[in-house]
Amino acid sequence: MRLLLLAPPGAGKGTQGARLADRLGVQHVSAGERLRANARAGTPAGREIAAYQRRGDLVPDAIVFDVLTPVVVAAVARGGYILDGFPRTLPQATAAAALGARLGLTLHAVVSLSAPEAVLVRRLLDRAAQEDRGDDTAAVIRHRLDVYATATSPLIAYYRDVAPVLVPHLRDRPFTMKRYPDGWEGKHFFQKDAPSHMPEWIPTFEYRSTSRQTREKRTLRYPLVNDDLALLWMANMGCIDLNTWYSRVDRPERPDWVLFDLDPSPDVGFPEVVQVALLIKDVLDALGLVGFPKTSGADGFHVLVPVERRHTYDQTREFAEIVGGTLARVHRGLVTTEWAKAKRRGVLVDANQNGEGKTIASAYSVRPRAGAPVSAPLRWKEVTEGLDPADFTMEVVLGRVERDGDLFEGVLTNRQSIGRALRELR
Repeated sequence: MRLLLLAPPGAGKGTQGARLADRLGVQHVSAGERLRANARAGTPAGREIAAYQRRGDLVPDAIVFDVLTPVVVAAVARGGYILDGFPRTLPQATAAAALGARLGLTLHAVVSLSAPEAVLVRRLLDRAAQEDRGDDTAAVIRHRLDVYATATSPLIAYYRDVAPVLVPHLRDRPFTMKRYPDGWEGKHFFQKDAPSHMPEWIPTFEYRSTSRQTREKRTLRYPLVNDDLALLWMANMGCIDLNTWYSRVDRPERPDWVLFDLDPSPDVGFPEVVQVALLIKDVLDALGLVGFPKTSGADGFHVLVPVERRHTYDQTREFAEIVGGTLARVHRGLVTTEWAKAKRRGVLVDANQNGEGKTIASAYSVRPRAGAPVSAPLRWKEVTEGLDPADFTMEVVLGRVERDGDLFEGVLTNRQSIGRALRELR
């Protein structure tokens, strides 16, 4: 295959495109200001490339674009080209359609030696082809471009790489957008209802809810993060951590797990949190149940006990209340169920977090704190007093996933009954 690398005016040897051309062994060609002027004016944008073709020495089978102008991206959508790089916007595709028709080239690969977003472009084009949108392909791509506007940020790169193990924990669960438009140190807000500009290819779940403020009933459209493209769109919308229900849309009243949410008071530290987590494990062992531990990514700790989907939220909350209350009576000063912060001492076992509509920061979520710690699944043998949740950075967690796979897979596959345990504990 012969490749023509089309670069912006004045692109020199030090640019990324020139370096890419050297590595590919292809010629680095400047499109010239004339091409860009044609594009801005909406006239056919293929004149410069057509001139290259007529010369005979540059007859490309595909084109690698160094800087993707909106017109060039539209050409990709309509005609299909090999890409490197990514734009932020995509206006009308009139001139690009003419370019695609003039060149008549076929897209059969995405070339990217360093830019991860090129792989995502290929996914988008594949998806568009599967949907058989025909001439609407450009619109399909346009609706999805904003997913990758910051595709090279560390957060988005992390979510792209961890998606194979993360997405199964989000799939089919109503998703609450917790958005940090100014970064993790700025203010945040919660958004349960899908924003009007959310792409139509992200599915939603309608749920009748009662407002806490007005007590009025309203229907919410919760987004569903069912694939990696939806995940990256959410991250690009400022969702640093990922918050979902404990239940899925087919049976929203039936949770998939009991949550033991451990929250330390100011008078204790993380070693005490670990002690309480191990006490919960002892209770679960005695009841013949399996729990899965993870750091919260903040100061607390989570233990999830997967259950059969015939249990209600009332039952899961009761189970957590009984276990927490028993430990609080036996280990006074270390364990508490006191919800009021002013009265609280020790580590709170917060059973109230078990309820329909409650959310939890998913396993593998990055948390909005210094160092970007991750809510990391653990083995129980790792839950020791020397455990430091800050150690689980994005890089560390990706290494663990590569080495160990999904340590939280059992939360999705293991189904346990708490019926007998409840009868024994009541």
